[in-house]
Amino acid sequence: RGMENRRLYQVLAHVSRNYKDRDGRDYAALSDDLNTLLRTYRDIRITRAASSIQVQDDRARVVDTFGTMAEASNSQESPPVNLQGQVVILLERYKDTWQIIEWGPIS
Repeated sequence: RGMENRRLYQVLAHVSRNYKDRDGRDYAALSDDLNTLLRTYRDIRITRAASSIQVQDDRARVVDTFGTMAEASNSQESPPVNLQGQVVILLERYKDTWQIIEWGPIS
């Protein structure tokens, strides 16, 4: 909902300050990338299928199937987005909520 509503704070509310992904992005870099994405694209639409979730103690591994479509605010500078696939999301329980500590490709 945060992405579709273009509200960065709603997206980051689910991301741990300890976030680190395979591309080397930390929380600040992810925040910058998402901010750029939200400035560059409008009408972001995300679809999701049922996820596979494995929980072990305070950690969880989610395999998420999704689709993302978006139109660029300036189509001369940026191509439209039409992505579909699966990702792995690693979560960690923090107090009484789950937060994303990594997001990336399955392989």
